Amino acid sequence: MPLIKLNRRGQGVGDGPVGYLLSSTDHKGNERDPLPEILSGEPFITIAAIDSSEFKHRYISGTIAYSIDDAPTFKQQKQAMEDCEALWFAGIDNYKERIPILWVRHEDKDRVELNFVIPRIDL
Repeated sequence: MPLIKLNRRGQGVGDGPVGYLLSSTDHKGNERDPLPEILSGEPFITIAAIDSSEFKHRYISGTIAYSIDDAPTFKQQKQAMEDCEALWFAGIDNYKERIPILWVRHEDKDRVELNFVIPRIDL
């Protein structure tokens, strides 16, 4: 069963959250092995959308985390991402074309994480 966490960040430039998710090191400076994998979205578009926002809170980020023993298959990961997006953007037509969501997968010895960054802007 996954754990879903929303981060308490959301201010600042887009390179902060996107750069962290794509970095070869974690928050402690340890090398990530395997390296982060982009599952969906375009980092540069997500950064540009965040940076173009004039709101104080420019983005939302979070994680869907699984124990390594419960690691989802690629198909299950895709389904989890689609289910979350359908819930978050219910009633918004063509949200995939209007909101540049970035999904990045992290894996280590303990868990598998599906991380997301969502600009708080409708293109």
